[in-house]
Amino acid sequence: MFKALKPGGRFIMTVINRDWIVTHFESTDYMEAGKVRILETREFDYKRSASISNWHFFKDGEEAVHYSYVRMYSLHELLNMMRSAGFTDVQGYCGKPGQEITRNSRMMTIVGTKPRRRR
Repeated sequence: MFKALKPGGRFIMTVINRDWIVTHFESTDYMEAGKVRILETREFDYKRSASISNWHFFKDGEEAVHYSYVRMYSLHELLNMMRSAGFTDVQGYCGKPGQEITRNSRMMTIVGTKPRRRR
């Protein structure tokens, strides 16, 4: 993303907060979408900071299972990655700018600026 931006450009991303997931983790979830019933069974891999899930889709007596692996990041990891990529004025917040991220913040927004070229 850093290379794609023009000098002075800003990169903004909103992602789920890894620490919220750890605090509020549930091993199963169930929902319905029309005639499809969906059961998600998951575990959290603390070594890799990842949610590993099996999604079970039930429709008309048939079942399909899909696997997913989602790597999640904590605030300090994202801030460090942004700075390492060359972004400056890197900030993280939830909700409105200046609103501090805590483990109870479900989503977090990270903002960084690509420096302007020096003359």
